[in-house]
Amino acid sequence: MPPSPPPPGASSAPRLLPLAGLTAAVVLVAAAAASCGARSSLFESDEGSPSTSSTEGTGGDGGEGGAGGLGGGTTTTTITTTTTTTPTEPLCTSDADCDDGLECTLDFCDVFGCYWYAEHTFCDDGIFCTVDECHPAIGCTNMHTDDICEDGIACTIDVCDPDLDACVVEPCDLECINPLFCDGIERCDAQIGCISGPPACSFGLGCDQSTCAEGDDTCTHTLPPGCVAPDVHLLVTDDSGNLYDVAPYASGPPVLIAPTTGRVHLDIAVLGGRWFSIGADLAELLPGTNQVIATFPDVGGNSLGAGPDGMLYGAAQLVYRIDPNTGAWAFIGALPPGHTSSGDLTFIGDLMYVATDGMCGGSLVEFNLVTGTSQVLGGNGLGCVFGLAAMGDQLVLYTCDGRIGTFDPATRDVRMITTTSIPVYGIDLLSGP
Repeated sequence: MPPSPPPPGASSAPRLLPLAGLTAAVVLVAAAAASCGARSSLFESDEGSPSTSSTEGTGGDGGEGGAGGLGGGTTTTTITTTTTTTPTEPLCTSDADCDDGLECTLDFCDVFGCYWYAEHTFCDDGIFCTVDECHPAIGCTNMHTDDICEDGIACTIDVCDPDLDACVVEPCDLECINPLFCDGIERCDAQIGCISGPPACSFGLGCDQSTCAEGDDTCTHTLPPGCVAPDVHLLVTDDSGNLYDVAPYASGPPVLIAPTTGRVHLDIAVLGGRWFSIGADLAELLPGTNQVIATFPDVGGNSLGAGPDGMLYGAAQLVYRIDPNTGAWAFIGALPPGHTSSGDLTFIGDLMYVATDGMCGGSLVEFNLVTGTSQVLGGNGLGCVFGLAAMGDQLVLYTCDGRIGTFDPATRDVRMITTTSIPVYGIDLLSGP
């Protein structure tokens, strides 16, 4: 509480008396008290108005031969005093006097009055996607926001999914691509932003003579004498269940391995010379044919791949490890929020790569078998990638409309190398580096 103001007419600054004058001051005060009356309080103000009254006395007897004296009398003076007192009660006496009824404020009382402090942590609702604040006027507010997921990459869509209560970061290739085919693949990388790959249709051998037709988005290749392309063969299944041998670096057409028997393969995997298919169920095929030699219960998902540990792996939004001999499966992790497999997965070492669908088209996701964690690498640049296979330290991407490209995890470039006429559903490596 601030100190009370001085009495009217008094100096605003207190006057300090020296010790030597203390006795004189006491005497002065005592004398004043005798003549004027003592003050009832240091905070009182006296406004005195004097009034005079007289009492007439009886005159003395006249002297001999002289006139009588004037009548004698006494005169008294009184002072009427009006006193005004300033209240001295404090503004508050305890913290309870300052309670504002809001659970998220800290309420304090001190000598100057009440104070209120907003404590935002008292408003935490335990939901990641909300901003929790304490407003002194209304109390807690919990507002949904996507801002907490902003990653600073211009071509990604960053939202906080209220159902997942987590950030969903979606690379959007549409923010990077141009309408041209032959100038290469533009894609949105989740760490870098928009990047452009090398010109389309180039094998990258340094010796191949490749041409690109902008009108129909096709590639042709010529290998001069002495220019040797990688001898890569892919096992490819189309949307009807036919099985093909596709050599992406060769000039010849795809070779039919086995016609369909009516079973549609959502994906195909080669594990130690054994062929597996996932469709209505998990099945083992006789290699080189479409003949089913064993079936296992469906584990869900639309992608299948051979792991480095001799096990099969499948994915949808969740990721599974599957025993190829019994079909028994175990859950080992999940893809990032908002991502589901678009149709295939493969391995380079202990790293699993999964082609996924997201909010803005196709993406590539990396899943670490050791840690069980996953991350979005970015858009695949090609759209509907239904086939994925490992070729040395690179990935082969095969789209639903027959385009074939490669992805280099080191440079993060996607190279469009050739086109085919097969509407692919899944692939794996038959032979190659």
